[in-house]
Amino acid sequence: MQRTVESLVKVGMCRTKSEFVAESVQENIMGINEDLRGQKNIKDFMKELNSDVEWINMKIPNNSIHPRFEVNDSLDVRYKTDIRDKEYDILKKCSRSSGMSKSSIVRMCMIKKCYDMRSMLSDVKRRKIEDRWNDIKRKLSISNVMLIDRMYYYFFTEDYIQNKIDDDMEIKNVYYLKEHYKEFKNSAGYECMSESERGKKIINVLESVPEKTV
Repeated sequence: MQRTVESLVKVGMCRTKSEFVAESVQENIMGINEDLRGQKNIKDFMKELNSDVEWINMKIPNNSIHPRFEVNDSLDVRYKTDIRDKEYDILKKCSRSSGMSKSSIVRMCMIKKCYDMRSMLSDVKRRKIEDRWNDIKRKLSISNVMLIDRMYYYFFTEDYIQNKIDDDMEIKNVYYLKEHYKEFKNSAGYECMSESERGKKIINVLESVPEKTV
């Protein structure tokens, strides 16, 4: 990535590598933030249900994003830059939403800027940056979909839930299910889930779960 950034700086697209990094974040952080919105909330909700509800054991999909030009390369090169407060606040929000480090998100922004400037690169570098960004973009776009689908296919059918909540032996499990859902409702993950058809069906089932006192 460093050589690619240096080649773009050399052709005059930015004065310095530091400026390149700052512009990468300014131009791309909003779009990446939207893709990552609520991801950690949904994962945490699934983990809490797995931990506390005895009959829930969802396998959380792993859709790791590698913010590197070459996936197997080390990340020993560090970039210094001044990011405006506005973008830095969004960067922190991205980090909280996804569980990824701020530096990883900055590198994704840099890869996207390299992609946008790919016409300035050699054919080999252009092809490589296209492959990397398209892979990252695909994973960003399907991350929340994969989580919601896993919840939907695992057990969220009305009959399954109803059998459990009607069972007097399941009072504690139903209580945990309802309490975790109440906390989840205040999150960006809930908003994200409510925007998909399968997410809405999950929410409808969870809304129908009655209050239980342990």
